[in-house]
Amino acid sequence: MMRAFLICLLPYILANGLASAMEYESLKDDLLSPYPAHHSPVQSSRTTRDIHPLLHNNTYLTYNAHSSENLFPVTNTRYFVSDIALNQWSTYNKNHVYGHVTTIYNPSKTFSVLEATYGGCQGNQLDTSVNAARRGQCFVAQNGGYFNTKTQSCLGNVISRGRTLHTSDATNAHFGILSNGSIVVGYISDADLRRLNFTNLVGGVIWLVRNGTSFVEESVSMESSDTEETGTLRYFSDVQSARTAIGHDKHGWVVLVQVDGQT
Repeated sequence: MMRAFLICLLPYILANGLASAMEYESLKDDLLSPYPAHHSPVQSSRTTRDIHPLLHNNTYLTYNAHSSENLFPVTNTRYFVSDIALNQWSTYNKNHVYGHVTTIYNPSKTFSVLEATYGGCQGNQLDTSVNAARRGQCFVAQNGGYFNTKTQSCLGNVISRGRTLHTSDATNAHFGILSNGSIVVGYISDADLRRLNFTNLVGGVIWLVRNGTSFVEESVSMESSDTEETGTLRYFSDVQSARTAIGHDKHGWVVLVQVDGQT
Protein backbone atom coordinates (compact mmCIF):
# COMPACT_ATOMS: atom_id res chain seq x y z
CA MET A 1 0.00 0.00 0.00
CA MET A 2 1.06 3.56 -0.62
CA ARG A 3 -0.05 7.17 -0.46
CA ALA A 4 -2.70 7.91 -3.03
CA PHE A 5 -4.20 11.32 -2.41
CA LEU A 6 -3.26 14.91 -2.09
CA ILE A 7 -4.49 16.95 0.86
CA CYS A 8 -5.02 20.36 -0.58
CA LEU A 9 -5.99 23.87 0.43
CA LEU A 10 -8.25 25.27 -2.27
CA PRO A 11 -7.19 28.73 -3.46
CA TYR A 12 -10.70 30.11 -3.35
CA ILE A 13 -9.41 33.58 -2.51
CA LEU A 14 -6.60 33.56 -5.07
CA ALA A 15 -7.18 35.04 -8.50
CA ASN A 16 -3.85 34.18 -10.07
CA GLY A 17 -3.56 30.43 -9.60
CA LEU A 18 -0.75 28.82 -7.68
CA ALA A 19 1.13 30.37 -4.81
CA SER A 20 4.90 30.66 -4.91
CA ALA A 21 5.27 27.58 -2.73
CA MET A 22 4.11 25.43 -5.62
CA GLU A 23 6.39 27.02 -8.23
CA TYR A 24 9.29 24.63 -7.74
CA GLU A 25 9.72 20.93 -8.33
CA SER A 26 10.96 18.78 -5.47
CA LEU A 27 14.31 17.07 -5.89
CA LYS A 28 12.70 13.69 -6.52
CA ASP A 29 9.43 15.09 -7.87
CA ASP A 30 7.47 13.30 -5.12
CA LEU A 31 6.38 10.53 -7.44
CA LEU A 32 3.37 8.81 -5.94
CA SER A 33 4.60 5.27 -6.46
CA PRO A 34 5.12 2.36 -4.04
CA TYR A 35 7.56 2.87 -1.20
CA PRO A 36 10.42 0.42 -0.72
CA ALA A 37 9.93 -2.64 1.45
CA HIS A 38 8.94 -2.14 5.09
CA HIS A 39 7.29 1.17 4.27
CA SER A 40 3.79 -0.13 3.62
CA PRO A 41 0.85 0.85 5.80
CA VAL A 42 -2.12 -1.39 6.38
CA GLN A 43 -5.78 -2.06 5.92
CA SER A 44 -8.06 -4.84 7.06
CA SER A 45 -11.35 -6.58 6.49
CA ARG A 46 -12.11 -6.63 10.22
CA THR A 47 -14.83 -4.31 11.49
CA THR A 48 -14.03 -1.05 13.18
CA ARG A 49 -15.67 -2.02 16.45
CA ASP A 50 -13.77 -5.34 16.55
CA ILE A 51 -10.43 -3.61 16.86
CA HIS A 52 -11.45 -0.92 19.34
CA PRO A 53 -10.94 -1.65 23.05
CA LEU A 54 -13.88 -1.38 25.42
CA LEU A 55 -11.90 1.31 27.21
CA HIS A 56 -13.09 3.78 24.56
CA ASN A 57 -16.80 4.03 23.84
CA ASN A 58 -16.35 5.94 20.60
CA THR A 59 -14.24 4.76 17.69
CA TYR A 60 -13.83 8.35 16.52
CA LEU A 61 -13.86 11.83 18.04
CA THR A 62 -15.48 15.02 16.76
CA TYR A 63 -14.14 18.53 17.32
CA ASN A 64 -15.23 22.05 16.45
CA ALA A 65 -13.22 23.45 13.55
CA HIS A 66 -12.06 27.04 13.51
CA SER A 67 -14.38 29.31 11.58
CA SER A 68 -14.05 33.00 10.91
CA GLU A 69 -15.43 35.59 8.52
CA ASN A 70 -11.90 36.97 8.27
CA LEU A 71 -10.34 35.13 5.33
CA PHE A 72 -6.77 36.18 6.11
CA PRO A 73 -4.43 34.57 6.82
CA VAL A 74 -5.38 31.42 4.92
CA THR A 75 -2.43 29.41 6.15
CA ASN A 76 0.98 29.65 7.78
CA THR A 77 4.02 27.39 7.29
CA ARG A 78 6.93 27.07 9.71
CA TYR A 79 10.13 25.14 8.94
CA PHE A 80 12.19 23.24 11.49
CA VAL A 81 15.44 21.32 11.93
CA SER A 82 15.73 18.75 14.72
CA ASP A 83 18.57 16.50 15.87
CA ILE A 84 17.22 12.96 16.18
CA ALA A 85 19.27 10.09 17.65
CA LEU A 86 19.99 7.28 15.21
CA ASN A 87 18.53 4.84 17.73
CA GLN A 88 17.53 4.70 21.39
CA TRP A 89 21.10 3.94 22.45
CA SER A 90 22.72 6.80 20.53
CA THR A 91 23.82 9.84 22.47
CA TYR A 92 26.16 11.58 20.08
CA ASN A 93 25.30 10.13 16.66
CA LYS A 94 22.32 12.12 15.47
CA ASN A 95 20.61 12.95 12.21
CA HIS A 96 19.59 16.43 11.16
CA VAL A 97 15.90 16.08 10.39
CA TYR A 98 14.20 18.73 8.27
CA GLY A 99 10.51 19.38 7.95
CA HIS A 100 7.71 21.89 8.10
CA VAL A 101 4.41 22.47 9.86
CA THR A 102 1.50 24.14 8.08
CA THR A 103 -1.47 25.57 9.98
CA ILE A 104 -4.75 25.81 8.07
CA TYR A 105 -7.31 28.38 9.16
CA ASN A 106 -11.02 28.09 8.31
CA PRO A 107 -10.59 24.42 7.33
CA SER A 108 -14.26 23.91 6.45
CA LYS A 109 -13.78 26.55 3.73
CA THR A 110 -10.22 25.81 2.64
CA PHE A 111 -9.40 22.12 3.20
CA SER A 112 -9.95 19.53 0.50
CA VAL A 113 -8.87 15.99 -0.34
CA LEU A 114 -7.78 16.01 -3.97
CA GLU A 115 -7.32 12.93 -6.14
CA ALA A 116 -3.69 12.65 -7.15
CA THR A 117 -4.22 10.04 -9.85
CA TYR A 118 -5.62 10.42 -13.34
CA GLY A 119 -9.14 9.03 -13.48
CA GLY A 120 -9.67 8.94 -9.70
CA CYS A 121 -9.41 5.93 -7.42
CA GLN A 122 -9.88 3.46 -10.27
CA GLY A 123 -7.73 5.34 -12.77
CA ASN A 124 -4.67 3.20 -12.04
CA GLN A 125 -2.34 5.88 -13.34
CA LEU A 126 -0.07 7.60 -10.84
CA ASP A 127 1.07 11.21 -11.00
CA THR A 128 3.45 13.48 -9.13
CA SER A 129 2.10 15.55 -6.27
CA VAL A 130 3.34 18.71 -8.00
CA ASN A 131 1.31 18.01 -11.14
CA ALA A 132 -1.77 17.03 -9.13
CA ALA A 133 -1.49 20.19 -7.06
CA ARG A 134 -1.31 22.31 -10.19
CA ARG A 135 -4.37 20.66 -11.67
CA GLY A 136 -6.29 21.35 -8.48
CA GLN A 137 -4.85 24.86 -8.13
CA CYS A 138 -3.79 24.11 -4.58
CA PHE A 139 -2.38 26.83 -2.38
CA VAL A 140 -0.66 24.26 -0.15
CA ALA A 141 -0.44 20.54 -0.92
CA GLN A 142 0.70 17.46 0.95
CA ASN A 143 0.59 13.73 0.22
CA GLY A 144 -1.98 11.67 2.09
CA GLY A 145 -3.89 8.41 1.91
CA TYR A 146 -2.80 5.02 0.58
CA PHE A 147 -3.28 2.74 -2.39
CA ASN A 148 -2.76 -0.88 -3.30
CA THR A 149 0.65 -1.25 -4.94
CA LYS A 150 -0.56 -4.08 -7.20
CA THR A 151 -3.80 -2.60 -8.52
CA GLN A 152 -3.08 1.05 -7.62
CA SER A 153 -6.68 1.36 -6.43
CA CYS A 154 -7.57 3.38 -3.34
CA LEU A 155 -7.59 2.04 0.20
CA GLY A 156 -9.74 3.23 3.05
CA ASN A 157 -12.62 5.68 2.90
CA VAL A 158 -12.06 8.55 0.51
CA ILE A 159 -14.37 11.52 0.04
CA SER A 160 -13.34 14.50 -2.06
CA ARG A 161 -15.38 17.72 -2.01
CA GLY A 162 -18.55 15.83 -1.20
CA ARG A 163 -17.94 13.03 -3.72
CA THR A 164 -17.46 9.51 -2.37
CA LEU A 165 -14.54 7.99 -4.28
CA HIS A 166 -13.97 4.83 -2.26
CA THR A 167 -15.52 3.11 0.75
CA SER A 168 -14.20 0.43 3.09
CA ASP A 169 -14.79 -0.67 6.67
CA ALA A 170 -11.17 0.23 7.24
CA THR A 171 -9.57 -0.40 10.60
CA ASN A 172 -7.02 2.36 10.21
CA ALA A 173 -7.23 5.97 11.32
CA HIS A 174 -9.09 8.54 9.22
CA PHE A 175 -9.33 12.34 9.17
CA GLY A 176 -12.28 14.23 7.77
CA ILE A 177 -14.40 17.37 7.70
CA LEU A 178 -18.20 17.27 8.05
CA SER A 179 -20.63 19.52 6.21
CA ASN A 180 -21.27 21.41 9.47
CA GLY A 181 -17.55 22.22 9.65
CA SER A 182 -16.67 19.73 12.40
CA ILE A 183 -13.38 17.80 12.38
CA VAL A 184 -13.58 14.01 12.76
CA VAL A 185 -10.58 11.85 13.72
CA GLY A 186 -10.55 8.10 14.27
CA TYR A 187 -11.88 4.81 12.93
CA ILE A 188 -14.84 5.22 10.57
CA SER A 189 -17.24 2.31 9.95
CA ASP A 190 -19.69 1.83 7.07
CA ALA A 191 -22.51 2.91 9.38
CA ASP A 192 -20.58 6.04 10.36
CA LEU A 193 -19.99 6.81 6.71
CA ARG A 194 -23.71 6.62 5.96
CA ARG A 195 -24.74 8.58 9.04
CA LEU A 196 -22.14 11.36 9.00
CA ASN A 197 -22.17 13.92 6.22
CA PHE A 198 -18.51 14.18 5.21
CA THR A 199 -17.33 16.72 2.69
CA ASN A 200 -13.74 15.45 2.78
CA LEU A 201 -12.28 12.27 4.24
CA VAL A 202 -8.96 10.46 3.89
CA GLY A 203 -7.38 7.46 5.61
CA GLY A 204 -3.90 6.87 6.96
CA VAL A 205 -2.19 4.64 9.47
CA ILE A 206 -1.56 5.16 13.21
CA TRP A 207 -3.73 7.52 15.27
CA LEU A 208 -0.85 9.54 16.72
CA VAL A 209 -2.50 11.71 19.37
CA ARG A 210 -5.88 11.27 21.05
CA ASN A 211 -7.14 14.12 23.25
CA GLY A 212 -3.63 15.48 23.70
CA THR A 213 -2.08 12.13 24.65
CA SER A 214 0.04 9.78 22.55
CA PHE A 215 -2.10 7.01 21.06
CA VAL A 216 0.65 5.26 19.08
CA GLU A 217 0.92 2.13 21.20
CA GLU A 218 -2.84 1.64 21.19
CA SER A 219 -2.92 2.15 17.42
CA VAL A 220 -0.18 -0.40 16.81
CA SER A 221 -2.06 -2.96 18.88
CA MET A 222 -5.46 -2.22 17.29
CA GLU A 223 -4.92 -1.37 13.66
CA SER A 224 -4.75 -4.43 11.46
CA SER A 225 -1.92 -5.65 9.25
CA ASP A 226 -4.04 -8.27 7.44
CA THR A 227 -3.00 -6.93 4.05
CA GLU A 228 0.40 -5.59 5.06
CA GLU A 229 2.69 -6.22 2.10
CA THR A 230 6.06 -5.99 3.80
CA GLY A 231 7.29 -5.59 7.34
CA THR A 232 5.11 -5.03 10.39
CA LEU A 233 3.03 -2.21 11.76
CA ARG A 234 5.48 -1.95 14.65
CA TYR A 235 8.35 -1.44 12.24
CA PHE A 236 6.37 1.12 10.30
CA SER A 237 5.75 3.12 13.47
CA ASP A 238 9.36 2.91 14.73
CA VAL A 239 11.52 3.29 11.63
CA GLN A 240 13.07 6.70 11.01
CA SER A 241 11.75 7.83 7.68
CA ALA A 242 10.06 10.62 5.79
CA ARG A 243 6.52 11.01 7.11
CA THR A 244 3.43 13.15 6.70
CA ALA A 245 0.73 13.66 9.32
CA ILE A 246 -2.50 15.59 9.67
CA GLY A 247 -4.28 16.74 12.81
CA HIS A 248 -5.70 19.77 14.55
CA ASP A 249 -4.98 21.97 17.54
CA LYS A 250 -7.10 23.40 20.36
CA HIS A 251 -8.15 26.33 18.16
CA GLY A 252 -9.73 24.02 15.60
CA TRP A 253 -7.04 24.78 13.04
CA VAL A 254 -5.97 21.87 10.85
CA VAL A 255 -2.25 21.13 11.06
CA LEU A 256 -0.19 19.42 8.35
CA VAL A 257 3.23 18.07 9.37
CA GLN A 258 5.84 16.87 6.92
CA VAL A 259 9.22 15.34 7.79
CA ASP A 260 11.46 15.32 4.73
CA GLY A 261 14.03 12.77 3.63
CA GLN A 262 14.14 9.03 3.09
CA THR A 263 14.37 5.94 5.31
